[in-house]
Amino acid sequence: MASTVDAISIEEATERLIDYRGKTPPKTASGVRLITAKVVKGGQILEEPKEFIAEDFYDEWMRRGLPQELDVLLTTEAPLGETAILRDKTRIALAQRIILLRAKREVVDPLFLFYALQSDFAQSELKARASGTTVLGIKQSELRRVRIPLFSLSAQLKIGSILATYDELIENNQRRIRILEQMARRLYREWFVHFRFPGHENHPRVPSPLGEIPQGWEVRNLECLMVHQIGGGWGKDVADDTYTEPAWVIRGTDIPGARSAQVDSVPYRYHTLSNLRSRRLQAGDIVFEVSGGSKGQPVGRTLLITPELLSAFGGDDVMCASFCKRIQPDQTAYGPEMLYLSFLEGYESGEIEQYQVQSTGISNFKWTEYIANTLRVVPPDSLRKDFQEIVRPLLREVATLGLKSANLRRTRDLLLPRLLSGQIKLEAN
Repeated sequence: MASTVDAISIEEATERLIDYRGKTPPKTASGVRLITAKVVKGGQILEEPKEFIAEDFYDEWMRRGLPQELDVLLTTEAPLGETAILRDKTRIALAQRIILLRAKREVVDPLFLFYALQSDFAQSELKARASGTTVLGIKQSELRRVRIPLFSLSAQLKIGSILATYDELIENNQRRIRILEQMARRLYREWFVHFRFPGHENHPRVPSPLGEIPQGWEVRNLECLMVHQIGGGWGKDVADDTYTEPAWVIRGTDIPGARSAQVDSVPYRYHTLSNLRSRRLQAGDIVFEVSGGSKGQPVGRTLLITPELLSAFGGDDVMCASFCKRIQPDQTAYGPEMLYLSFLEGYESGEIEQYQVQSTGISNFKWTEYIANTLRVVPPDSLRKDFQEIVRPLLREVATLGLKSANLRRTRDLLLPRLLSGQIKLEAN
C-alpha cells in the first residue's frame, strides 16, 4: 500500500460484527436462503448451490442480529477473505464461517468497506493474522485488528461509485442471463412436458408409455437421442513425454459458472493425444456430471457447449473431467438444445436424483441405467426446428452476456488495487 494512504482496523470501521460460528442450523428444502462460505466468491453470492432454513425458524436462528441492506459478508475459513455485499433487503440467514460487518458510516462508507476488504493490503492483513496449516482461518479477536485502507469520506464515495458502476453492469447482465435461461426452460416445459405447443388445441392425443401424447410424436429413451457419449479425463498438471497435449478441463463444480462463460476456475492440464482426440469438446456437445456432488447438491448438473463458451478459452482445446460425460446429441432426433433443457428439467423435477448413489461422502450416478430407462417424447422435425430457432439464440446470448461480464470484472479488478493503494488520485477531483 502506498505510504500516503492511511489505515483503520475493522474494529474501528464497523458498528456491528455478527458471527455465527459454532452453530449449525437444521436445513430444509425451501424457506429462507442460508448463505454459506462456499457461495461467497468473487465479490458476489453465487446462485448455486442453494440451501435453506425454515421460515418459522429464521428469527430464532438469527437472534444475534438480522442482516441489513449494504451489510458486508466476509468468509473466515475455507476460503478465507471472500466478500459480498447485500445490495437489497432480501432476507437471508448466515451459516458458519461467515461474518457480517456493518460499516460505521460516519467513518467508512459501506461500499468502500466492501471493496477495501478486497484490496491487496487487507487480504495480506487477513492472511498475516490467520492460523491453521491445512486450512487458514481467523479468530474474531484477530479479525477485529485487521486493517483496511482509509481515505476521506469523499474519496471513499468516489472509489465506491467507480467500482460499483462495474458491479451494477455485471449484475444487470446476470439478471438478463437469469431471464433468458428461464424463458428457454419455460418454453421447453410448455411445449414438451405440458404439450402446449402452437396448434395444440386441435391436435389429438394417443396413448404411450408416458401417458397420452400428441399424435405423430414418438417415445424414445435418452440413449437413442445421442450419437456418442464418453467419460472425460483428468490428465496431469505437468507435461511429460506421454502427457503432451494441453487442454482446459471442465469439472462438475465449474458447470454453473460455465453456463454463462465464467471459466476463471477451470484448470489447465496435460493429456495424452489419444485421450484428448476423443474428448475434445465441440459446439453442440453436452457435459453431464456423473460423480461428485455434495449434500444438498445432487450430481447431474449439465452444460451446453456453445461457440461463445469455447471462445472464452481463447481457442485452446477444452475437455470435461473424468467425473463427467461428453455427450454428442443426435442433431436430427432431438438436438442439443432440447436434450440439454430436458436434462435441466429432469434435474429440477428430481428425475435425475433417483439414479444417484451415495458412497463414502461422494455421490455417484447410475448413468447406463439412467439413459436406458429414461424416456423422452420426440416431436416432429418441423416443431423441433421451430423450437431450436427460438431457443438457440437465447442460450447463446447467455454465454455472450457472460463474456461481457468477464471483461467488466477484469477491468474492475485492474482498477481496484490502483484505487485502493492511492495510485489513482481522487481527492483533487
